[in-house]
Amino acid sequence: MTTQLVSREGIDASVEVITVGTASDGESILDDAVAFLQYQVRMITAITRRHEGVALFFSPTAYLLPVTVARHVGKTVILEPPGAIPLSLFARW
Repeated sequence: MTTQLVSREGIDASVEVITVGTASDGESILDDAVAFLQYQVRMITAITRRHEGVALFFSPTAYLLPVTVARHVGKTVILEPPGAIPLSLFARW
């Protein structure tokens, strides 16, 4: 799942990509926060509908709700450590 995918280059054609939103314009922190919560709800919906037993999350601290739900429904959760989240947030706002 992704909120945006610029290119499928380097992604195997057999891999399904589910888009749960679009990139933010960064104009409003409130709008971004609401959109982020919507993305999490869409991710939870997609996770619970999927039959795969594994869920991989990049920057898992940002996706606490989907990670928790994935574990609750019995999926093996793999967490990819985040990059520089504080730096990313500072650069964004």
